[in-house]
Amino acid sequence: MEDKISMIEDKISMYEYKIEQIREMVKYEEAQADAEKYGAHLSHWSGHGKPICLDEGALKALIRYYRREIEKGKREVKASA
Repeated sequence: MEDKISMIEDKISMYEYKIEQIREMVKYEEAQADAEKYGAHLSHWSGHGKPICLDEGALKALIRYYRREIEKGKREVKASA
């Protein structure tokens, strides 16, 4: 049980880090004129699928997703305690 809780807590920490980094990206995008917004580039190490650009809206959607996952993880930890 402790291993499961530890894994969930590690995942929460990872998601918090990702949110912090994505917020920095959004902050930069918000400060730019529309013509100067380039978004974040997403690619996969395998080379399957072409790289795409995530705009400000997609970055904000990722933040919302990670926040939900953090809350879900916290509920799981609390229920396991």
